[in-house]
Amino acid sequence: MNILKSCKRIYIALLSLVLLLVWSAVAMAAAPDITADAAIVIDEATGQVLYEKNADKREYPASMTKMMTCILALETSSPDQLVTVSRYAAD
Repeated sequence: MNILKSCKRIYIALLSLVLLLVWSAVAMAAAPDITADAAIVIDEATGQVLYEKNADKREYPASMTKMMTCILALETSSPDQLVTVSRYAAD
């Protein structure tokens, strides 16, 4: 009988662990609290939209443009490289 009780306890512990893991995964999969007016996350491999909030709303890409410009500059130049920017680009 002691073996049967031990097996039941192990079974209950494993079942509880599985339920806890499933519950945690569901909680993490909940939609994030995004404060931006619009957002979209797309899986690059499949093209599937994973999250969207006002995805069709037109927004100025100012911050994203600055980030991409910075990344491009860091990837294609060296820290001691001199870069000339036209007056038109600076406006």
